Amino acid sequence: MGLSIIWASNSIQCRSGYGIQGHYVVPGLQRLGNRVAVFAWWGLQGGIAEIDGITTYPAFGEPYGNDVARQHADHWDADLVISLVDLWVCGNYADTLPQRWMPYFPIDSIPIPPEIYNLAKRTQWPVTYSQWGVNELAKVGVNAYFVPHGVGDAYRPNLEAGRRWRAENGIPQDAYMVASVYANKGNPSRKNFDGCFRAFAEFSKTHPDAIYYMHSEPSVRYQGVDLWRLIRELGIAGKVIIPNSYLLALGFDEAWMAGMYNAADVLLSATKGEGLGIPCLEGQACGVPVIVTDYSAMPELVDHAGPSYKVRVA
Repeated sequence: MGLSIIWASNSIQCRSGYGIQGHYVVPGLQRLGNRVAVFAWWGLQGGIAEIDGITTYPAFGEPYGNDVARQHADHWDADLVISLVDLWVCGNYADTLPQRWMPYFPIDSIPIPPEIYNLAKRTQWPVTYSQWGVNELAKVGVNAYFVPHGVGDAYRPNLEAGRRWRAENGIPQDAYMVASVYANKGNPSRKNFDGCFRAFAEFSKTHPDAIYYMHSEPSVRYQGVDLWRLIRELGIAGKVIIPNSYLLALGFDEAWMAGMYNAADVLLSATKGEGLGIPCLEGQACGVPVIVTDYSAMPELVDHAGPSYKVRVA
């Protein structure tokens, strides 16, 4: 007999990294014989719903569900709560949940802050999605499990899909296209927008046909970086393409994203720290070279893939 599980994260219909992983994992847990519901602390409000045939509980007031996680778990008669989000935002889960709690969380910087490793020590099964994270947690006395993220079947090499994507988005077939896929949240940002745009500005001096496709919200809507201001300051406004904010909010499906990766000549993901980096997996699954920084979990994404490149952190 399987377990009764609450998956606490973004709603599985959302096109966020957490939502996409839930879209993969939750049906898999069901196929293993478990009874699974989703607690969508982001992506659903107003009442309980059925999304893709899965019972989905709504958010209430607190952004990460600390105020209502226990009530939802009790209502579902859960044996286990799995949270997919940064561990530090779930502090109340450890204090209020009588159910077993499996936090599935990133480690994206060193040293690991005490509020993270002390909370991890209070959980039954701490899980992180990079081997680097497992190793760093071990250094502070946390024995964590390693469960990597994955990508869907849509992400495969397909040159014709890449050519169609370029044609549909007005990018010349012979242009050199750099792509990045980033969430623009928080300022200063660990996504290193400034460094990536400056690197492209230098590159474009010797490659005047180059285009930079930045898949990210350009405004400060999520307390992020004003990307268009940065682009104008660097003098590359005519060389950067950013999708419409409204369409970004609606989300692009996997076929569209796979077409974009196949259209790219290189995926630039030189961030200041990642718990994993799903776009790197998606891009490489499409056969696109990836540039990452030689820091945090990023190097292990490209150590066994090629041709991809690691940039030393200064």
